[in-house]
Amino acid sequence: MDICIEEDKIEVEKMITPVDFESQYNAWRGTLYGMSSNSRRSAFLRHGNAASRIGHLYFAGGTVHPGGGIPLVLLSGKHTADLIRRREGI
Repeated sequence: MDICIEEDKIEVEKMITPVDFESQYNAWRGTLYGMSSNSRRSAFLRHGNAASRIGHLYFAGGTVHPGGGIPLVLLSGKHTADLIRRREGI
């Protein structure tokens, strides 16, 4: 099932660049993985796929569960899509 976004319904849109990663997360040269790949414990420090305080806000990518690398980023997108389907009743 395709999820269609109505652009006129978007209230906030923000682009995050490597410069933002570097300044906000002390990520060396704006690395995509930020703080979540710098130690042995990093896998346990990644954010979940849904915001805890903002409803209907979901995340996918290298800095969230399950982590970095193309296969895991794609799996992150699948986890997030499955989560949206369950929570939104799709």
